[in-house]
Amino acid sequence: MQSMSLIVNLYAGRGRMFPSMLPELQKRLTKRYREIRVFYSQQKGDVTLLARKIAKTTDVVVACGGDGTVNEVLNGIMDTRVVFGLLPFGTTNVFAHELGIGHDVQKACQALFQKQIRRIDVGCANGRFFILWCGVGLDAYVIQRVQPWLKRMFGPIAFDITILRKIFFLKAQKLRIVLDDRAPMSGCFVVVTNTKLYGGRLVAPDAQLDDGLFNVLIVRKGDMFSLFRNYLGVSRKSHPRFVNVENFPARHVRIEAVTHALAQVDGEIMGPAPVDISIRSKVLPVLVSE
Repeated sequence: MQSMSLIVNLYAGRGRMFPSMLPELQKRLTKRYREIRVFYSQQKGDVTLLARKIAKTTDVVVACGGDGTVNEVLNGIMDTRVVFGLLPFGTTNVFAHELGIGHDVQKACQALFQKQIRRIDVGCANGRFFILWCGVGLDAYVIQRVQPWLKRMFGPIAFDITILRKIFFLKAQKLRIVLDDRAPMSGCFVVVTNTKLYGGRLVAPDAQLDDGLFNVLIVRKGDMFSLFRNYLGVSRKSHPRFVNVENFPARHVRIEAVTHALAQVDGEIMGPAPVDISIRSKVLPVLVSE
């Protein structure tokens, strides 16, 4: 039998629910795993170090938190032999939705119990691994400015509130984008996504977690009117409707900033452009539900 280690972020959106669920969870999982260990993160940034240490002595590492916790665990276990598991306790849980789990913790527990594995792609941006997306421009600007108390109070709507407050003060950023061996292109905002959903909204219906390709969305014009129309055109359920946006498949992306622009990966600020982004096909084994 395999061993399992759970890394818990109590500060995730719904992380405080975890302790009440732990006894029943341990009771179920001990039927399929020889050992269950639970570790709690103490501060932001320590999950990656914790995951890297745990990966040396366990078979399965489970991220108990939101998409930020998923990213931290990913960066701790990449290039090891461990299998990745997920219990969604975050605000948006985009990765869980991509796996067909959503906010359903019981369904996630079923995936841990069934031990069915799906191998998925992983992106790498300037040495930082990611599962979901890397964005340069507008989204990083908003992520940097969203207030923590607003996120705790309103969840994903906090980003909606922030962008509506800031959009009238935005200045277009100038980016130079190179996709694989294509000629350079220009834009003001770029999202390199491995998933259909972006912040809980459908932006790339054709994206797959295991096709070996990114979907690269390039916003060509950055005036306030175009940005606002694109914001309204992104639906949480239906097919997105964009203006001045192009979608390209690519395996390697380089984004340079003519004017200063920040980059983010999986919702966390990474730093300023330039950014070199590549994809590693089907390198991460993930426990999924049937």
